[in-house]
Amino acid sequence: IGSLMRHNGPVTCLRFHQTSHLVSGSDDSKLLVWRTRDWECLAQLEGHKKGIVDCDIHPTGRIMISTAKDAMVKVWDMVKG
Repeated sequence: IGSLMRHNGPVTCLRFHQTSHLVSGSDDSKLLVWRTRDWECLAQLEGHKKGIVDCDIHPTGRIMISTAKDAMVKVWDMVKG
């Protein structure tokens, strides 16, 4: 087991999609998409102005919703990024 060190602040949420992907959110306002096979960071989703509070992935894996301290709720297209 290793460390995922791409955030510049405390990690505030972690969500697995099946066993293939993990999304991490942080106080740095970024959401990162990781491939669990080799822990490669596949995408960095930016759009919130303040730290991530929570996120969840739809069972299909096609969309994700996130909330942040900027009082915004965002819906992400996980296919296009």
